Amino acid sequence: MTAAVGAGVNGTVVLVTNGTYSLISQVQVDFGVTVRGVGGFTNTVVDWNALTRCFLLNHTNAVLDGLTIRGGYADRGGGVRAFGGTITNCLLTGNTATEMGGGAWLQGARIVNCSLMTNLCAATGDFEASGGGLYCELGSVAERCTVVSNSLSCDSWAAYGGGICAVDSL
Repeated sequence: MTAAVGAGVNGTVVLVTNGTYSLISQVQVDFGVTVRGVGGFTNTVVDWNALTRCFLLNHTNAVLDGLTIRGGYADRGGGVRAFGGTITNCLLTGNTATEMGGGAWLQGARIVNCSLMTNLCAATGDFEASGGGLYCELGSVAERCTVVSNSLSCDSWAAYGGGICAVDSL
């Protein structure tokens, strides 16, 4: 999957067949590439085993569609960090961030028709915890999403939004 996405150009659709995929590095989407689970999120699971963030979207037309994204770990956006782009028809579960957005951290991006469940934002030291499930800023949009059983943990600073923390977003 990583190689196919890396070789993609604007308009490329990478079809991920049914199965569970264990990856050890984040998949970076730098062009208008769509990564689509063939059988939808119930049949296409991408698991990072708490090693690193799952996906990094760096393009306005980048799309993640029909995937279960689980086991990601990063400072911001454990499951997905998106500087633009769209996450749609996905399940983000069991991801962890140490600052913001356990499931996803969006900047000018969209998340549509997704479920964010059992994600965690756990900050220590001089960091605040924000958005256990989802952190949105800079005009990001969340539409028709289910946000359930996400949580925050913070030992010294403030904590905002166990499910969602939205700053200048809808």
